[in-house]
Amino acid sequence: MTTWRMHANAVIAQVRAAHPDAAGDELRAHLRAAYPFGERRYWPYAVWCQCVREACGLPRRCQIVKPVTELPLFAEEP
Repeated sequence: MTTWRMHANAVIAQVRAAHPDAAGDELRAHLRAAYPFGERRYWPYAVWCQCVREACGLPRRCQIVKPVTELPLFAEEP
């Protein structure tokens, strides 16, 4: 586990302990406010976003796929 991930998970644990009843958008708002790495760019921000997604139970961005029927290859002909 990387240092960025360890620090992000520690901050997320603190936020969850401070707001045990928060869920969904409320939890994400608290986590957004607790961002610990300064500028929201580059690798630390990417790690933070991934840890927040895992903590909120959201899928990773690469797991979001469109159904095959929406691809232009399978579009109906006019």
